[in-house]
Amino acid sequence: MKKTKLITMTSCVAFVVSANAATVTVGSAPVVDGADQSNYATQANKHKFWAENSGAGLTRGQTFTTGSEDVVLNSFSFVVGDNTQAQATKTYNIRVGSVAEALGVSQFNVIADQDATQNDFWGTAASTGVVNDGETAAPWATFTFDSPVSLSANTEYAVDLGMSSSSGGWQGGIPYLSYSNSAVDGAMFSSGVTNTDPGTGDTSMNVDGNGRDMLFHLDMEVAGAVPEPSTTALLGLGGLALILRRRK
Repeated sequence: MKKTKLITMTSCVAFVVSANAATVTVGSAPVVDGADQSNYATQANKHKFWAENSGAGLTRGQTFTTGSEDVVLNSFSFVVGDNTQAQATKTYNIRVGSVAEALGVSQFNVIADQDATQNDFWGTAASTGVVNDGETAAPWATFTFDSPVSLSANTEYAVDLGMSSSSGGWQGGIPYLSYSNSAVDGAMFSSGVTNTDPGTGDTSMNVDGNGRDMLFHLDMEVAGAVPEPSTTALLGLGGLALILRRRK
């Protein structure tokens, strides 16, 4: 059963950013396959999301638990609210970490912490379905790590997203992040209680008391999911035999 928890931290168009940084893409809802996890439930509401010293400046995230096999996390996606837009240039901070209990308080241990820069406009189509130049009808924003992040089996983790800066004012459009009522294991949370550093999670994270969930997609695959050397060799021999047979 979901409950309120205080988490403490101890530690389509692509917008390409500098080396060792994440990238931002926008497009249609990602395909769910392999070890992916997602919540595609009906939107209940959405969070205002802006780089400022207020509630809008909090990071937004989702907790989740991996399955029976070790996996790697390539990226995560959130839904940008309908009829919203984001003018360039904006900087986002993305994080993933493990969640563990210590003395009755959940500890959030950061594994990866990266920045991504949006250098182009993104927007969502109006309710009429008309897509204007530079807009996308499907409001999914995907944040891809510079390299896959290894996650252990049967472990609780969390990902979050913050907007740390914007070169333009809110008049150019404010993106919103969508969430649903309780739909999957885990829950959404916010971070940055003091609001002194917009878009950056601090040492505490507040999990939603009603167990509501972000609309999200986690692009994951089983770690080391490649053929064994012996299997690869057999496949190669089989292909060679087929080529020789055809030549005869």
